[in-house]
Amino acid sequence: MIMKNNKLKIFLFIILLGILFIPKITITSAEEARSETTRTITIKGAGKDHTFKAYQIFKGDLHTENDKDVLSNIKWGDSVDANNLLNALKASTETVTEIKEDGTSSGTTKQVKEVFSSCSTARDVAEILALYENDSDMVRIFAELVSSHLKTEADGTSTVSSTYKEETSSYALDVPADGYYLIKDVTENLSAKNEFYTRYILKVAKSVEVKVKGEVPTVDKQVASTDKGKDEADSNHNNDSLKDQKALSAETGEALEFTLTGTLPTNYKDYKKYKYIFHDTLSKGLTLKEDSIKVYKVVDGQKSEVSKCDTANNQDKNACYTSEVKHNENSDGQTTLTVTIEDLKKVISDEEFAKGNTEEDSKESKIIVKYYASLNKDAVVGKDGNTNTVYLEYSNNPNSGNEGKNGNTPEEKVTVYTYQLNINKQDGKKKQPLQGVGFKLYKKIKDGENEKKVYAVMKESSGVDSSNPYVIEKWTENENEATEMKTDNQGHISIKGLEDGTYYLKESTTPKGYNTIEDVEIVIKETITGNESSEVDAEQNLTNLSLEVKWIDNEKEQKGDTSTTGDPTSGVVETTILNMPG
Repeated sequence: MIMKNNKLKIFLFIILLGILFIPKITITSAEEARSETTRTITIKGAGKDHTFKAYQIFKGDLHTENDKDVLSNIKWGDSVDANNLLNALKASTETVTEIKEDGTSSGTTKQVKEVFSSCSTARDVAEILALYENDSDMVRIFAELVSSHLKTEADGTSTVSSTYKEETSSYALDVPADGYYLIKDVTENLSAKNEFYTRYILKVAKSVEVKVKGEVPTVDKQVASTDKGKDEADSNHNNDSLKDQKALSAETGEALEFTLTGTLPTNYKDYKKYKYIFHDTLSKGLTLKEDSIKVYKVVDGQKSEVSKCDTANNQDKNACYTSEVKHNENSDGQTTLTVTIEDLKKVISDEEFAKGNTEEDSKESKIIVKYYASLNKDAVVGKDGNTNTVYLEYSNNPNSGNEGKNGNTPEEKVTVYTYQLNINKQDGKKKQPLQGVGFKLYKKIKDGENEKKVYAVMKESSGVDSSNPYVIEKWTENENEATEMKTDNQGHISIKGLEDGTYYLKESTTPKGYNTIEDVEIVIKETITGNESSEVDAEQNLTNLSLEVKWIDNEKEQKGDTSTTGDPTSGVVETTILNMPG
């Protein structure tokens, strides 16, 4: 409502999207307003290390009328460069929907410079602003232009800096006079604090409290075992039945599906442009399958794929994602994967975001990255595991001119464990080592309603001791293709790259004078504490490792049924298997 008798009703004009107004003192008359010597604007909800400044944009006399704040006798404030601001308003080519004097939309889109073309005074500008809603593009544009046209302190502006109050976790700005103030978050660096800058706040000055609303994005990481026995993983990541975990054990060569899930900030609509980058690091023992990388968006509970940028045809990078893989082979052997969306607004619009982020509907908007990786010959055996970490880099300043400022989430980690089996082959009577005994390793996997055997093909066939073990490369249904492992002169065989589960050793070469034993059943059991929860920040730890072995000597009916405790730190389980002479 506009009052032509030099009064302007400004209905608690809060420009910041995501700012909640909470009255602190109700002023019921102009006399009371003028008698209040100090006006305190209290800000709650921001992190501890912010710095706010208040700048006077309009001067005037403040009082209430019919429970509404009224600012009369409006003039330009001491902090604003009025002439340049007015020129900037008359030059802006940004577009807004025109609002008529009766408060209704004209349905016509106009450039800002057209809306303010006839303005010459502070009152003229304020009258137009009063027509627009608090969360409209017009008030956002005005706040950004004001921020760019403030006087410096050398020019005589009277800025007010905030004071943090520990007891109330709030900031206080004691402004000296009635008027209309821009409150600006001038914190130097929030990147390391995983926080966001608040939007500009335009506030009629009396003692009031404003609460910053907003949460920064989060990132989570999970890993899942794919279907055993399949050489190729699902290229489109369509198997939603896989069990996502923060930690698990796996065989070398086994395809594992890694899932990165990033949420959006609650003040997403405050941003004109939003940068979103996943920084993922794989340890030396993990090999990334580069052609398996896929990106998806989830809006209102529905998942759809985000296209990869076609840089060869100069596709707009803002509407797609780019990925970069770097291998650090010369030092720690890590692989880094960077997935970048230059402008998430082109992928998830404000309208899409609003569908799944209301109080009635908790289906959050998300960005998901999926890819496959496998353990390789450099995989770490035991408790330290093979780690895979991620953090999210995101835009954290919704105000114009600060698009280069980004925040970082804390790092999230998943761990993949693998184990080593040491076998000692001995004469059943003399307990002396048996050299040259051959074994093939196999396991049973489901094939529909039935089971089938698959045999291990080893990456290295020369290693027989614990420092140079056989390493599982892949599995085959053809027993003739399986690697035959033979004991050394100490009767040792070591196999690296096993997981929690059941395996079988088939004796393929028996020394002369000895009975061939039946297939040996080997069961590796693990305990990973904390893995019951897949929550962000959940801590996992490999605490127990054990081995159960069953074997029978056919001729002499010698039976072995042993259970031994393994070493979680080294990841090694060990057993002795006997052969009886004929």
